Amino acid sequence: MQREMEDPILLTSTMSKGDLAKTRLLEAALKIFGEKNLEGASVREIADEAGQNVSSIFYHFDSKENLYLTLLRGAVREIRNELQGVMAEIQEKKAKGNCSPEEALALIKQFLRTILVNKMTNNKQRTGESKKIKTRIGDGKNKSSCNESSRIN
Repeated sequence: MQREMEDPILLTSTMSKGDLAKTRLLEAALKIFGEKNLEGASVREIADEAGQNVSSIFYHFDSKENLYLTLLRGAVREIRNELQGVMAEIQEKKAKGNCSPEEALALIKQFLRTILVNKMTNNKQRTGESKKIKTRIGDGKNKSSCNESSRIN
């Protein structure tokens, strides 16, 4: 029995029916894999959660493992993009002469700790922590040193 799923976070009004199905599968897989891991999750559970047929998983991803890899690649890409922002901020501060290697390392460690916190908390807490780390890292307008940016409140 398929259950009706809330509109996934990734949906836009211009998505095709196939893109919508694929997005629903990704959202459902993220939830189910998060709860049960790769081995514990079944394609039936994922399809039911997404309100799709099991065959749609194989149509869009070829296998449960490829669906998992698609999610993993997306997560790595997101982390890499965010880390590039942190590294750009460190480079800018270093160019201005107010960021030692130790302070840069502290900022990177704080970024990694935030990723772990995000992984272990619910979405509401995640949003608050993300705002905190962005405040610590700065928006390029902050004249504080890396050390000040990496302090935990």
